[in-house]
Amino acid sequence: MKHLLALILLCVALTGCTVALTGCTDEFTQKQRESAKEVEGLIARDGGLIVYSLDPEFRQGTSPGDFHGYRIIGQQEVTDPKDRRELLNQLAESIRENSGVVAACFIPRHGLRFKTDDTQLDLVICFECFSARGYGTTQPGILLTSSARAAFDGFLDKHGIPRRTR
Repeated sequence: MKHLLALILLCVALTGCTVALTGCTDEFTQKQRESAKEVEGLIARDGGLIVYSLDPEFRQGTSPGDFHGYRIIGQQEVTDPKDRRELLNQLAESIRENSGVVAACFIPRHGLRFKTDDTQLDLVICFECFSARGYGTTQPGILLTSSARAAFDGFLDKHGIPRRTR
């Protein structure tokens, strides 16, 4: 009888966890969609867009050559509308592709800044651990996949911006 009661309680507990996880999954998916839409929305907005090549080692404090605690190796303004569309579409797609996978590291090598007179949106991006930290965005933590890495690396390479590789 004790075992039967324990089994029933276990089943109830597992069912509750399943429902809770489904709710979490729906909330996660909604946040991912919102983040992707926010990134895509930058394509048509007037404002400057800069891609950064970052040293992935976090530094305490701030200095003029830092981007949210990471030293800027190089940067390039995105002036070609085709490049802008490609980078932002690739980034939005990589956000949509992530199903909740993230690694424990955070060694970002890329950054992105969108700026107007009254708005600044920054992303510190780690394609290796599938996450980005947002500043001025609706979501401070964004998950993504590494699928947009090639577009970002290609853009930096095309403009002769050095990158820190492993």
